[in-house]
Amino acid sequence: MSRPLLFAFALSSFTLATTYGQPLPVGVTPERKPLFKAALEGVISDIFGKAVAGAKVTVGNESTVTGPPGSYHLEISVPDTGGIFRANVEAESYRSKSASVKLMSRDTSFHNFVLVPIKLKMNLTVRFKPKRLTIENTGYLDMVIAPLKDNPEWKIEIQGHCFEWDSKRRNLRISQARADAVRRFIIRKGGIDSSQVVAKGYGSSAPLMGDKYPVKRQYNTRIEVHSLN
Repeated sequence: MSRPLLFAFALSSFTLATTYGQPLPVGVTPERKPLFKAALEGVISDIFGKAVAGAKVTVGNESTVTGPPGSYHLEISVPDTGGIFRANVEAESYRSKSASVKLMSRDTSFHNFVLVPIKLKMNLTVRFKPKRLTIENTGYLDMVIAPLKDNPEWKIEIQGHCFEWDSKRRNLRISQARADAVRRFIIRKGGIDSSQVVAKGYGSSAPLMGDKYPVKRQYNTRIEVHSLN
């Protein structure tokens, strides 16, 4: 085979190999695009606003651990044009969290993560209008709505409790109605999938303290949120 013909054959083989992913001819090295550094930083906290120290943040093969303030800084190798990468966060006693982050070469991107405790139990201060199921204050419910929207796999139970002021059947009915009202509000306001939220009334079966004094009755009449998974 003549030299011009041999050169043409080698060139066509290289073109096919780089186009269709076939093995390159012996002695031919594929062109590699240079990588550049990009930075990702932010703060990791829980749904109560508490900084999470010791959380591990991983992007590709790079990882770092947050300090006491809950802040992190991570440098990643990216192409010159940047790209979309998956960031994963793991912390003891919290649900793992992942998100897509856009990284640009020679630039710093910011992303904060909010983690949900695995064993969550929280009391919500929910006031209802007298003799009605209309919720007066809604600010505390936002603490639940935002994490539910951000974690579609998370499921919770809204528990209704009340003090022992009537028959057990009536107490159960009232506590169930209040739990249902909170569930409806969370689903409608946040656009949350209904399968994420369960409502159950417990009546006066789980008091926090005795019902002898009015202030204790106030503590016993409450809404609680518990994780189901």
